[in-house]
Amino acid sequence: MSLDVNTGNLKLVDAKDKFPWQSLRFPTNTWLPGQRLRLHTHLTSTVRASNLSTGMFFITLLQTNLGLYVNLGTPRRYQSMGIQGGKKFKFSGNRIVFHVSNNGMHYKTHGPHFLYLRLEPNGQLNVYRIAPDGEPEIFHLAEDKKYGKCIYPTNCGNYGVCSDDICSCPGDSIYFKQLNGMENGFGFSYAEITPLSCQDMKLHTCIKLDGVTYFGFVPHLNNITDVECKTACLRNCSCKAAFFQYGGNLSLGNCFLPTELYSLRRSKEMDFQYDAFIKVQMPSHKKKSPQLLLVTLPVSAFLVLFIGASCRYIRWRNKKITQVHRRENSNDESSLHVTNILRKFSLEDLRSATQNF
Repeated sequence: MSLDVNTGNLKLVDAKDKFPWQSLRFPTNTWLPGQRLRLHTHLTSTVRASNLSTGMFFITLLQTNLGLYVNLGTPRRYQSMGIQGGKKFKFSGNRIVFHVSNNGMHYKTHGPHFLYLRLEPNGQLNVYRIAPDGEPEIFHLAEDKKYGKCIYPTNCGNYGVCSDDICSCPGDSIYFKQLNGMENGFGFSYAEITPLSCQDMKLHTCIKLDGVTYFGFVPHLNNITDVECKTACLRNCSCKAAFFQYGGNLSLGNCFLPTELYSLRRSKEMDFQYDAFIKVQMPSHKKKSPQLLLVTLPVSAFLVLFIGASCRYIRWRNKKITQVHRRENSNDESSLHVTNILRKFSLEDLRSATQNF
């Protein structure tokens, strides 16, 4: 193994002093000076700084542009950088100059400090400047002049609305709760209080956010109204939101229906206006889980049978008690009758009847 300390290239050396493998030919998340990024090859982010597995962001060379993408099943571009004609970037007395050729693209650095590029887990393309004291200084290379950090799809995590680099809640607090960074890996994020369920589509509704759009807007429907756009999302269970783009007439516009939802952003476009319809699940107080029904139904049936049996027993017992009372009353009356017909005899009569016994 051999390491070029000037370029950071790690080389595998064979017995003939040839290099069958070089790290510069296989870019990961770090792009070093002189390292060539070939056409359609990727510079890929990691999941986190502590997790070096392949992340969701990548950069690729597209002719004379650098395309920044997020992989959501199908790649979707969120930023592009024109680097044709020896594009230059300056950072505190240092310069990075990009060069494009038929073999791909590389960059050179000029200045007193060592510079290199890294694609971060959040999709940012940063320049690291290593100062003499060893402390790195970071510059955001792909940050957008109009949107700033709001250009990045996960700057405000899921559902957060980004405006001037500040994140805010997308709507009413009865639908969303704020998460901390440890719950989903983002520094700032929101989640639905009641998750969307395809079993309860009748409980789906949309909250409207004026002037809000989403990265990678690609219309699914054209020349429709905002109501038709919202309805199309409500009828599609996998749709998470409807984004409507129009030029001043709500009766005619384009509709984008993403099946995932990361950071939203306030639109700063001049040619179009945007509205967002975020799908939410209305809470249901009548809904019972299948497990609860499995418990309550047998208990309810037992209670009904028990109450029914108890009522029948009480009626039978009352009937018996009534019959006993009637018998006792009948006997009392007979005794009174017998008592009323008895005759009295004198002592002389008794001596005569018993012969003085």
